[in-house]
Amino acid sequence: MKPYYQDEYVTIYNGDALAFMRGLPALSVNALVTDPPFFTPATHYQSRVSWGRSWGDMSVLGEFFFQFAQEARRVLTADGHLVCFCHDESYPVFYPVAFGMWEACDCLIWDKTRAGLGRGFRHQYEMILWARDRAAPVVTKGEMHSDVLRHAPTLSRNRTHPVEKPTALIDELLAVIARPGDVVLDPFMGSGTTLDAAKRRGCKAVGVEMESRYCAAAADRLDRTRADERAGQGQLFDIANIRLEDSI
Repeated sequence: MKPYYQDEYVTIYNGDALAFMRGLPALSVNALVTDPPFFTPATHYQSRVSWGRSWGDMSVLGEFFFQFAQEARRVLTADGHLVCFCHDESYPVFYPVAFGMWEACDCLIWDKTRAGLGRGFRHQYEMILWARDRAAPVVTKGEMHSDVLRHAPTLSRNRTHPVEKPTALIDELLAVIARPGDVVLDPFMGSGTTLDAAKRRGCKAVGVEMESRYCAAAADRLDRTRADERAGQGQLFDIANIRLEDSI
C-alpha cells in the first residue's frame, strides 16, 4: 500500500484498518493506541412494537473487536501494549476478548473534568482498555500515574475530527508505555493526535484512516509540527529510520 504521507518519523495510509493490519508483519509494533468506532448496534425496528434488548444485539460490535484484537495480538511485540478507547456499553464487549488474549487487562478512566451530554447524570468520562503481557515494560521515571487521567477535551470548535482526543491525554499514555524509537500504530487515526504525540516523543508512528479528508488534516498537522521542530521550538530524538511499508 502506498503511503498517503511520510516524513522521517510518521507514515500515514489511506485505507481500511483491518486490511492494513493483516498486511503487517508479526511482532512489528511496540504500542497500539487507538480510538476505534465503539458504536452500539441498533436492536430492532418495527413500528408500534417494543422489542426487548438482548446481549446478542452486541454481536456485530463483538465480532468487529474480535477480528481487530486478533490482528493487534499478532502485530504487537511480546512486550507490546494495546490501548483502546471505549465507553460504558462497549467496554463489556471488548474486555472478554482482550482477557483471553493478553495476560493483563486494566481499565483506565479519562476524566474530562466537566460533565457533557446526558440526562440526569451526565457523561464526564470515557473508558480505556489497557492490555499487555506481564513482561511489558512501563516507564515511570519515578512518577506516579493514576489510572484516572484528567484532561479537558478538545473544544468542539477546535476539532478537525468529531471525536478528536486532546494531545496531552495521548502524551500521558505514551509516557508510560512507549520509549524513544518504539513503533506506535493507530489504525483508526482520525486527525492524527496519536501520531503527533508519538512523533514528539521520538517514536516512529504509523496511522491508518479510511477517509481521505482526515488523512489530509493529519498530514497538515504533522507538517506544522515538523516546521516547529525545524524552527527550534522542540527537540526530537535521533533514531534509525524504520520503513514498515517495505513489508506491506
